[in-house]
Amino acid sequence: MQTSSSFLEFGGQIFVCIPCIESRKITPDLLIDKAQLVKAGKVVQEVLEAKAVLNY
Repeated sequence: MQTSSSFLEFGGQIFVCIPCIESRKITPDLLIDKAQLVKAGKVVQEVLEAKAVLNY
């Protein structure tokens, strides 16, 4: 079984929307270690430059 760490080991990145977690009262300490807190501009930039994108 592969885990999120396998995804990250293969170069995957996990971006977490700052306003989204704030509105849901989620604190950064609840996220996995390599999750990156970002605002929308960073997400848009990465999506436009990426070869593949998965959004949940």
